[in-house]
Amino acid sequence: MAPVLIVTIVRHAETDENRLRIVQGQLDTKLSAAGRQQATMVATALAVPSVPFSHAFSSDLSRSVEV
Repeated sequence: MAPVLIVTIVRHAETDENRLRIVQGQLDTKLSAAGRQQATMVATALAVPSVPFSHAFSSDLSRSVEV
């Protein structure tokens, strides 16, 4: 049987600029209150042993690691 590769993509959570439909690109904007809640929920979901992963790659923008 061939090995299985599972790729999980998680986008940063909501920013105030997202909600206002402002394109940010590489601007280093912060998460909104709703975005911090979303990030916490994703962190909880990925922390369970049933979601194993061996590598993680992240943007260098602060919102990609903010909680």
